[in-house]
Amino acid sequence: MAASAALTTVINKSVEIAAKPFGEIVSRSYRLKENMEWIERQMRHFKSCLKDAELKQGNHEVKNLINDMRDLALDIEDILDDYLQEIESHEKKGLFQFVKFAACILCYVCAASDFVQEIEKIKSRAQEIEDTRQRCRINLDTDGGDLSRLTFLELRGRFERMPSTIRNLKKLVTLDIQQADFNCGLPTTIFRMKHLKYLILGHDKTFESNKCTNLNVRNEVYLPNVETLYGMPGTILKASSLKNLSNLRELLLYEINDQCINVISGKTPISEKLHDLELVFTQNFERLNLSRYDRLAKLILGAESAFPLIKLDIIEFPPNLIYVGLLLMEFTEDPMKVLKELRKLELLELMYCIYSQSITMDFSGENSFPELRVLKINGSFPELIVDQRGMPKLNKFVCNQKDLNVPERLREIMVVEDLRSLTTIQEVEFFICSVLTILGYITGIIYALYAIVFVDCDRFRDDCYQLA
Repeated sequence: MAASAALTTVINKSVEIAAKPFGEIVSRSYRLKENMEWIERQMRHFKSCLKDAELKQGNHEVKNLINDMRDLALDIEDILDDYLQEIESHEKKGLFQFVKFAACILCYVCAASDFVQEIEKIKSRAQEIEDTRQRCRINLDTDGGDLSRLTFLELRGRFERMPSTIRNLKKLVTLDIQQADFNCGLPTTIFRMKHLKYLILGHDKTFESNKCTNLNVRNEVYLPNVETLYGMPGTILKASSLKNLSNLRELLLYEINDQCINVISGKTPISEKLHDLELVFTQNFERLNLSRYDRLAKLILGAESAFPLIKLDIIEFPPNLIYVGLLLMEFTEDPMKVLKELRKLELLELMYCIYSQSITMDFSGENSFPELRVLKINGSFPELIVDQRGMPKLNKFVCNQKDLNVPERLREIMVVEDLRSLTTIQEVEFFICSVLTILGYITGIIYALYAIVFVDCDRFRDDCYQLA
């Protein structure tokens, strides 16, 4: 009971803090939104484990696990109490508060950094508790109870199974199991949770067969409100079900078959709202028509391996694409002949594709990629033809190899991806520290001048007259 009360207190406090109208600077510095969401989500997760854990308290390790959950919740509560007052002080308005904030800006930055570090320590402890929970085979309570009003559920780690009673979570809006592994197939009841808006499965999930009826599991998919469907195998999603997903905004399909391709390529888009589409193929197809998807801005096409051989000229692209990614595809001719027709394309990414030795990739010409800003190529690639007229707005060329024979124009804007994150972070940190140090000196000098010139000047003048 003590553990449950502590977890509930922290959940309520995190929700309360997340709801406060903090300014953008404070929110970003303390990472309030993401940290409060993580705390709420993690505490709800631990709370859902308590029912099964309390039934197994005879095990010494399980008893310690419950105590660790309680202690973690109490420590989080202390951290939130300690830093909340300081966070709120940064939000006060007025000239004096601004001068005070500017003069103490280094202290403010240190406080924000300390808060973030404390949360990282909490996350590390939470992961250790989660590892113990999995080792002790403590199951989640998905039979309703405290979870009956749950709207967000994210699972990570390894689980024995997901109970079919998950369908009892009538108010669940988001189900994210992308980073979870299950020893048994997932229940097909998740495909009939009509309140779901975001279903994130991942690539490697298996599903149990339908033991109750003779219907194939593909006939059971009914998600009328789903907006994000990420990681659905085409072998399960029947074509007739795909037609009914009219609210889709993001879709990732793998193991896609001819029936799904025909529906996607039909005279009417599966969803007028579709914005992001990712298709992973395991077989050749005759044609893919996406020209009717006017709102589609991001498109990723790929293969499970370097097979099948897909020619871009059998694909009719949407007119308003901003991002195109091609993954593990094999080309026998220059793909730029087709892609340069995408007039609004801003980011082009070629990921570990295979190219015939006889081809080159031609980005030259006055009308080639007029809006392209980022070109990213991972893996080996053929000769690139670049001039000053093509890609007039290009400002970044990203690759994962340092010693490459590329045109001089690309070399001037080349970023090696493996070194990018460390170099960028170090440069940003140095810049921020320099700016904050300068600001600290400036505000200190201003305050000193103010004290010398204006504070008690009459008293100092009288002292001078007396000395004279």
